[in-house]
Amino acid sequence: MISSPCMVCGHPVDIPWLENCADLYLRTPFCVNYGVCHHCHLVQQIPVPLDTGRFYPAYPMHQPRKIIYDWARKILHGQVYLRPPSDLQTGRLLDFGCGDGSYLQSIRSHVGRVYGFEPNCQVAEMASARLGVPVYYDLQILLTELARSVDYVAAHFVLEHVTDLQAMFKLFAEVLKPGGFLHVVVPNIRSWEARLFGRKWHGLDAPRHVSFPDEVSLEILSEQHGFQLKTMSSAVFPNTLAASLATIVAGHYQNGFFLAFIPLSLLLSGIAPSGTRSFIMQKG
Repeated sequence: MISSPCMVCGHPVDIPWLENCADLYLRTPFCVNYGVCHHCHLVQQIPVPLDTGRFYPAYPMHQPRKIIYDWARKILHGQVYLRPPSDLQTGRLLDFGCGDGSYLQSIRSHVGRVYGFEPNCQVAEMASARLGVPVYYDLQILLTELARSVDYVAAHFVLEHVTDLQAMFKLFAEVLKPGGFLHVVVPNIRSWEARLFGRKWHGLDAPRHVSFPDEVSLEILSEQHGFQLKTMSSAVFPNTLAASLATIVAGHYQNGFFLAFIPLSLLLSGIAPSGTRSFIMQKG
């Protein structure tokens, strides 16, 4: 395996983790390799792709959702997505990587002002028009308008998609007020689910998931960018387990099998949550 610099610490990433990982979700023709940093233990793609846009044809997270999805989100995503604390009734929250804006819609009555960011300009404009709130797709405009003014940034299942973790944390630090909070949710590459399913673990989501930040790498990023890691926990998120079981049965993701496995996955994830972790960091 060739060497590639670590996205967090810059040390060589040359220890194989998983190789020849195909796209078992959207079934694009791309196949990628993952290695692990021998210094901070970050698992990341080797090499890190320069452009990931080609990995997202008709990405489901960018599609408008039916009403039933809102109910499913409340049941299945309850421990994953940030529940706004009471002091945000007069505060500001940015949902970074907001997709169709479903999360913003669910919390807007509990937060003083909500904002979204979605790099796909069409998706951002549709979400903004539907919700009547600002949803940015240009980072420079976002920074100009929200610099040092946001109380909470929520980044649910975002960091694993980005190709520059240093730049992402720099942006979070520039948007947040002093004392503001960053809530991050990421797949846990070292979970029992990931070990059990290997290349067929849905949380791998090759090639779209570029890296898998964990406690060590997030602590390093926090210190480098003026944050303090406050809390970390495993979250109940049955979707990944159900999708992994569906992939095992069908050889690739299949929605019918995914729905069939949700009840079992909800039970197992509740007993032994492992595949998803959430972290809260506070800006100094």
